[in-house]
Amino acid sequence: MWCSQTGRLLWRRSDHPDRVRAAPARTLASAQNRAPRRLAISRESTSEPPTPTGLKAEGSARPELGEVKAADVLDGGECVRRIGRVSVGGPRRLLLFAAERALWLRTPRPGPVRTRYERNSIMQHAFGLRQATPPRRAVLLLTIVLALSVAVPASARTWSTESLPSLLGSLNGISCLATSGGGHCVAVGQNITGTGPVVVVSNDGGKTWNAEDLPGGVAGLFTVSCSSVSRCWAAGEQDTSGNHAAVIATRDGGQSWQRETTPGLPGGFPTPALEKISCVGQRCLATGIRLGFILLTTDGGAHWSVKGLPQGCKGFCPAYTADAVVLTSSSVGYAGGGNQCGGFRVTQCPGIIWKTTNGGGGWKVVFRSAPFVDAISCVDPSHCWAAVATFSTGEVFGSANGGKSWRRQTLPHFGGYFNDISCMRTAHDRCFAVGENKGRTAPLIAETSDGGYNWKLDHSPTGTGPLYGVSMLGTGARAVGQDSKRTEARALSS
Repeated sequence: MWCSQTGRLLWRRSDHPDRVRAAPARTLASAQNRAPRRLAISRESTSEPPTPTGLKAEGSARPELGEVKAADVLDGGECVRRIGRVSVGGPRRLLLFAAERALWLRTPRPGPVRTRYERNSIMQHAFGLRQATPPRRAVLLLTIVLALSVAVPASARTWSTESLPSLLGSLNGISCLATSGGGHCVAVGQNITGTGPVVVVSNDGGKTWNAEDLPGGVAGLFTVSCSSVSRCWAAGEQDTSGNHAAVIATRDGGQSWQRETTPGLPGGFPTPALEKISCVGQRCLATGIRLGFILLTTDGGAHWSVKGLPQGCKGFCPAYTADAVVLTSSSVGYAGGGNQCGGFRVTQCPGIIWKTTNGGGGWKVVFRSAPFVDAISCVDPSHCWAAVATFSTGEVFGSANGGKSWRRQTLPHFGGYFNDISCMRTAHDRCFAVGENKGRTAPLIAETSDGGYNWKLDHSPTGTGPLYGVSMLGTGARAVGQDSKRTEARALSS
């Protein structure tokens, strides 16, 4: 689990006692920052209103102009009013016609293909301008302004800090469900000394929190999942060594908790700390960064079993462990992780994503072309997003076909890593991904409200540090973590 090159740690356990996670350290090679999105415009004058044969786009095939309805969806899921004619000039370009000018606009890389949207369906007649009248510059300027307003996402939102009980060192996971009272949320973590677990419950969407009594034999909790307002499961470690897993459960909304017995691994080895858990009804899946297995219960935790994860290769090959798991229904679930690697000029560790279609009883590899996977969230069995990490930055991948293929999403430039992601089915599917900057002194919050076509970075309150967990609630979210000094817990709401 420890990898080094000339004494430099590449993937490591957190140096803070309240977190047992794999955190990417700085790469030994120079960090290659991703360039920000740019809007590339080229134009060509013609003596007649532009037609497909009168347009030239370097490196691009001649576009074809067709007819669409005003209700069609622009690439990215945004509907706009009729203003003129539009044509596709390749999978990532949009051509706007305005009188005697043609504008090529490089659009952001699309997110996952949506079954409810036509990703490359472009609104023709979208811009109902007729033959331009003098001055033509005014028409061109109007077209540029309108195009920019489509390409640039809405302004980032600002999060607020919620009041928490005292003596909380860290909150590592959170699970929220919508209720008539504003939302039922359960957050878990460790106390201020890092030697004992904490659970806090809110019945008003995070405005107020109450600490609950917990059973003995648990040193820390890292993850929680609620399948209903009354039924929740939390997982972590029995002791600070991280070598023994712990699972606790509640049947009364978090007021009382009971320990559950976890099985050992094949060969008589103990099950190490669990860092992710996901439940639907009475079925739960759990795993951790040091596990190449999935723990499964189908009866609410009365009995747990261990299921192996295939490595997807034969003979000598990297060993993959799981750091993420999500159960999207009683039958379909995903797990993600990778190989904790190192070496000269290595810039990322290979990631992997598994899928189950029988509720966790059996797994198969569906993707191995991403960096290390830290978190996965789905809005249904087909549409999922994964938070991944290279040695230099965090990224998000999306799938719209049940995990068969995954696409890298285009995010604003930032320096940091994601620890968790939460998505919910809305008009255009909304996701929040949270994490930390490279120095672990400030939070990282990214948000999309259109299924991943556009992402923006949100503002967080001053003094907030790393964020470890996030859960959607309505059209917003609740996030938990620590302060900038990593000494006290923090809870945020959007």
